[in-house]
Amino acid sequence: MNYLSCVNIEIKFGYKPLLMNVSFKLNAFDKLALVGVNGCGKTSLLRVLAGLARPYSGQVFCMEEEIWPNRNSVKEHFCLFLSSQPALLLEHSVLLNLEYYCRCFGVKKNPQVFDDALKKVGLLNKAKLSAQLLSTGQKRRLTLAAMLLIQPKIVLADEPTSGLDEEGYNLCMEIFDELCLKNKSALLVATHEKNLIHWCDNKINLEQFAPKIMGKKHLIKELI
Repeated sequence: MNYLSCVNIEIKFGYKPLLMNVSFKLNAFDKLALVGVNGCGKTSLLRVLAGLARPYSGQVFCMEEEIWPNRNSVKEHFCLFLSSQPALLLEHSVLLNLEYYCRCFGVKKNPQVFDDALKKVGLLNKAKLSAQLLSTGQKRRLTLAAMLLIQPKIVLADEPTSGLDEEGYNLCMEIFDELCLKNKSALLVATHEKNLIHWCDNKINLEQFAPKIMGKKHLIKELI
């Protein structure tokens, strides 16, 4: 079964084409990196695949159910989108944020499981602390704890190691490995991190899907 697939996706930025004819498949155990220069459309594509944005044209399938342009999905797919900036309820505690994540996915856990997840990511002693007081890396660790509890089948991650120190980076890779190997999850990650790109099984350079004129502009801009 294809966990996630897209066919001839076209994305526009305003009236200008950004990506054209993007097609690929993501299956269980897959670890795929989206690479390319800044502005080539990595985040835009992730948002389309997560159902958070509309493509100009093309099709998107999740667990072989069409979710764009026709929404024929009737199953819970447990697809988790990790944005480059962790989405948190900043005025609430670390523990309440973790509980909220789980409620959003209909996941019920006992209090001890929450403590175990926070302990694994090094946040157990901050469970009652307001999320707005966490550092960038700690906020990322909180989203990793949520992944442990939710056990998503598909993870769409935008720069997931951003803001993490070496210990946090290793922790992130450990959790991703655990999801892929034990939960048969699939990972699609947009990143510039070379070690993370090498860690993935395959990579797609989105610059190959840029319209020729736009692609040249991006390259010139990066050189300048």
